[in-house]
Amino acid sequence: LGVKLAQQVAAQFRTFRNSHRENFEEGGVTKGGATGKRVRDDFVKPLRGDELGELPLVGGMSQLLSCHLLDVLIETQPASSQGRARVPLMNPDQYFSHTQLAVFPPNSIGFFPHKDKAEGREDLRKLTAVYYLNEDWDKDHGGGLVLYPDGAPVANESRSEVSISPELDRLVVFWSDSMDHEVKDTHIEAPERFALSQWYCRIPP
Repeated sequence: LGVKLAQQVAAQFRTFRNSHRENFEEGGVTKGGATGKRVRDDFVKPLRGDELGELPLVGGMSQLLSCHLLDVLIETQPASSQGRARVPLMNPDQYFSHTQLAVFPPNSIGFFPHKDKAEGREDLRKLTAVYYLNEDWDKDHGGGLVLYPDGAPVANESRSEVSISPELDRLVVFWSDSMDHEVKDTHIEAPERFALSQWYCRIPP
């Protein structure tokens, strides 16, 4: 979006968070099921795209991610080096999308390594896009996103990783069903960490 517009968007999301705190719910994933070990402590709220009113950029961002981002990603994919037609990431006519705002508090435990597409139950998510709304975020605040392209780390075994700071106006896109990732814990003096997630889901057969 560029710094100036991203700052305006971030300000409206902070206002939205402060005025709708009672409507946020605790992140509902636990390791091993609902009664298992707590593995995240963020607060989440689904967005429909019609949150306009006095905060038009909140609904506008949801609409932007939902209606336009995937088309842009498809259009920017390079053609095949063998001269064949490029294959789109997803067929635009065969997906629907879902938007969610997630806020991690100061001194958060983060979110344990996982794939967005849950195993063992029906989950239609295919592509994940995360847009960050954190102005003046410092590496000492923690809260980094870590991607594990070769799979989640296990005991006594190192894995390659890509660490990404959740800075303002940064967009990260990855496959929901194959990319293990985690959110690192945040420092006790860190501000709230805002992430706008968009999931592109296949239409059920």
